[in-house]
Amino acid sequence: MAREFSIRELDWYLISLVFILLIFGFLALYSAQVWVEEQSTDFQRQLLWFCFGIIAAITVFLIPTKMLFAFAYIFYGIAFFLLIAVLKIGVGKAAASWIRIGGMCFQPSEFAKIAIVIALARYLSQCKLHQNRLKDLIIIFLLIIPPTILIKKQPDLGTSLVLLFVNLPLLFWAGIQPFTLFVLVSPVLSVITSFKFNLFLLWMGIVAAVLYFSRKTLLVVVGLFLLNIAVGLITDKIWDHLEDYQKKRIEVMFKPLQYAKGSGYQVVQSVNAIGSGGFTGKGYLKGTQTKLKYLPMQNTDFIFSIIGEEFGFIGISIVLLVYFLLISRMVTIAVNAHERFESLLVIGFASVIGFHIIVNTAMTVNIMPVTGLPLPFLSYGGSFLVTLMTMIGIVLRIEYKRIKYY
Repeated sequence: MAREFSIRELDWYLISLVFILLIFGFLALYSAQVWVEEQSTDFQRQLLWFCFGIIAAITVFLIPTKMLFAFAYIFYGIAFFLLIAVLKIGVGKAAASWIRIGGMCFQPSEFAKIAIVIALARYLSQCKLHQNRLKDLIIIFLLIIPPTILIKKQPDLGTSLVLLFVNLPLLFWAGIQPFTLFVLVSPVLSVITSFKFNLFLLWMGIVAAVLYFSRKTLLVVVGLFLLNIAVGLITDKIWDHLEDYQKKRIEVMFKPLQYAKGSGYQVVQSVNAIGSGGFTGKGYLKGTQTKLKYLPMQNTDFIFSIIGEEFGFIGISIVLLVYFLLISRMVTIAVNAHERFESLLVIGFASVIGFHIIVNTAMTVNIMPVTGLPLPFLSYGGSFLVTLMTMIGIVLRIEYKRIKYY
């Protein structure tokens, strides 16, 4: 039974978590800007983009989810067209990832994150994935691989990895059999672990154990095991197709001090900044790494380092706790959603946000290579912030719908 709109029935818990993160973000952005000698407007621009984000969140909140379902493939088509267009008319320094319209720029890859999640959610809500039909898997990968390749060509490896990753939680949520998911994921892990021989041997042992206990036919077990070995052995070929700066970032992860005065400088300074913050931090606006500009890209990729230096372990713990509560809340909303499409939408958005959190925080402490992925709600970036607020607006709509109809 429907009830009249009530602002009290909004998910204020979710909204509060988002605003706590935004506050931390604006504090860190101001700290990164205040000591810059030349005039910087990142803080002011982020405030403007935040206003656009609020408008986007309200707009999508007013749109029924059945319209998102109906236009899912149209959104996907628009996103695909924009990704092609950015390769022709894109602008940017390190990567031609932006399209300029008048005096403003936006990243089509950010819109693609939303469009691909919506398209995948629609298809997965209609297919019977637990039956392991090859046709379904082929269509799913056809939805993901082409835009991933286009984004990789910009080049933007970080965002392309986001699109690949978001596929896995959605497949799991849609009911794919665990063994099938393992078969899809294992070759990727074989490539990653192959950079370290001992780690690769350990992973091959895990693969062998899983295949042994899977009780599949001998042909399937041997075939899959040999496939993973073969994938690991062709890592050199994959390495050759990476950009030079991407190769450097991977090398830095394993030997940061060796490149401390070159490509590893930002990672070393990031670790120093976080470590120097101690338990309580040096105090707001008192971070030496921030103040003296030893830390590059501190308003985008390494904004987490500012939090660590100025607010210490306590500040980092609060931010990570809020992130955990945010993702947990989104998963709860997905569990309680009335429709399968809506549930998959929320899981897709939670996966996008969660992947950014894991990769960004890991790269600031040199657990993962620098990929250029910003930290949700904290890092500077207009298109990214509007994308996040749009996702939250859709999630709020889904939860409000559940409460409205009882």
